[in-house]
Amino acid sequence: MQLPIVFNGDFNGDFNGDFYGGGLMTNRARDCYSARHRYSFTHHKTLMTVARRFIISGLVQGVGYRYFVLRAAARHQVFGTVRNLPDERVEVVAEGDRETMDEFKNELAAGPLMAEVSGIEETDIEVTGRFRDFRLDH
Repeated sequence: MQLPIVFNGDFNGDFNGDFYGGGLMTNRARDCYSARHRYSFTHHKTLMTVARRFIISGLVQGVGYRYFVLRAAARHQVFGTVRNLPDERVEVVAEGDRETMDEFKNELAAGPLMAEVSGIEETDIEVTGRFRDFRLDH
């Protein structure tokens, strides 16, 4: 079973997608959600100027934080991955233009309603251009 996605706009740069119901997923819904699900854009920026690794700490697991990151990535057209770490932090690896990446980081710091972000470690990494979408990794 895959959860329905509501798309408001199109994939030509005007993307305002949100998960069905606009809220947090229940544990059962999260378990049913396919690890292969991802946001993919037909409008891909050809020049990726920065790549960054973010480690987010605080109350960020079990509160819909990774799904929040998927929606933020869709809004900013940032490409990469998000995953939970064993130490209860979340790792985000992302590529995008510098201005967009700064806006994306601000959203990561805010987090979803139920999360409590206490810190973000940011590391510049080599731009690879290998990402064509944003994925939830397990």
